[in-house]
Amino acid sequence: MKNIGIVGASGYTGIELIRLLVNHPQIKITRLFAHKNAGKLLKDIYPFLTGICDLELESFSIDKVTDLDLIFLALPHGEAHKIVPQLLEKKVKVIDLSPDFRITDISLYERTYQIKHTAPSYMQFASHGFSELFPDDIALKPLCANPGCYVTSVVLGLYPLVKQGLINKPVLIDAKSGVSGAGRTLKETALFCEVNENFTAYQTFTHRHAPEMENILDIKLLFSPHLIPMNRGILSAIYIDSEKNLTLNQLIDLFQTFYKNKPFVKVLFNQERPSTNYAKRSNFCFLFLNVYPELNKIVIFSTIDNLIKGASGQAIQNMNIMFGFDETLGLLNIPNYL
Repeated sequence: MKNIGIVGASGYTGIELIRLLVNHPQIKITRLFAHKNAGKLLKDIYPFLTGICDLELESFSIDKVTDLDLIFLALPHGEAHKIVPQLLEKKVKVIDLSPDFRITDISLYERTYQIKHTAPSYMQFASHGFSELFPDDIALKPLCANPGCYVTSVVLGLYPLVKQGLINKPVLIDAKSGVSGAGRTLKETALFCEVNENFTAYQTFTHRHAPEMENILDIKLLFSPHLIPMNRGILSAIYIDSEKNLTLNQLIDLFQTFYKNKPFVKVLFNQERPSTNYAKRSNFCFLFLNVYPELNKIVIFSTIDNLIKGASGQAIQNMNIMFGFDETLGLLNIPNYL
C-alpha cells in the first residue's frame, strides 16, 4: 500500500481524486490538506463521503509529509513553486495539477501567467504527464506535471498527425467546456444567472491553455474556448488542412495504430453524434474521425470529462505509472451516459 496526500482536497479536482482513490486497491489516503477549510472534517463539507472518507482537513506544512509516498497538488498557479522543492527534498513524489511545471519554456510560462517562475531549476525533475504519450518519462521522474483539461482533449486529438509530420498549417480548435472547469472558487462569470440559458465564447487567442498546447505540439493553433451550461465535459472540434489528402481509412489506420495499446483512448468513426456523455465520469477520451475531401479537411471531435481525464483521473493514471502499477488500476469505471 502507498500512502498519499492531497493538497487542495476540498476543491472539485480534490474531491474527484478522493472519490476515485477510495476504491484503489493499492492506495491509502493518509492526509488531506485544505487551507480555507482546515480543522473541518471532509464529511462536514461533503456529507456524501460520510463513512467513506472521514479524515480531517489540515493546513499544509512540510513536517506532515514524512509518512507519504506521493502528494497530489490541486492548487492555483504559482503555489506549487513554493511546495515542490520541499517535497522533492523529502523524497516525496509529486503530481501537480496546476500549470506550474507544464511549460518547459520559462519565459513563455511567465508571459502566459504574468508571474515569475520561482523554481525553474526543478523543471529537470518534471515529466509532462500525458499518460498515453510519455509513460517512460513519467515512470522515471519524481515530479509529474499533469496536463490541462482543454490541452488533454486537443493534444490527444492531434498528436498522431503531428508525430507523422502531417500538419503544416495552423489548426482551428472550437472547444466547449462545462462550468466545473472554472473550479469551486466563486467567480462572477460562473454564477448561475451568468451561465444558465447562455452560451459564451471567451479568451479566443488569449486562453492560457493555448501556449501549453503549442509548446508540446510545436504547431500554430487558433484556439477558441466556450462555456456551456452544464456541470462537466469537454468537446473539442478540431479542423485541420489535410496536407497529404488522407483518406478516412488512412486516418483511421494512423490513429488506431498509434493508440493501439492505450486503453483509455477510443478511436471512433462513422459516428454522427459526438457527445460529452460518452466520456462522462470516466477516464476515457473518445476521438471521432472525419475526412471531407471536397474541402481537403480533416475534422476530429475529441471528448473527455474535464474533471477526470482532464484532471484527477489522468493524475491517478500517472500515479499508477510512477508506482509501476497497471495504469488502469482504479480507473476502469464505465462512463455514466446519463
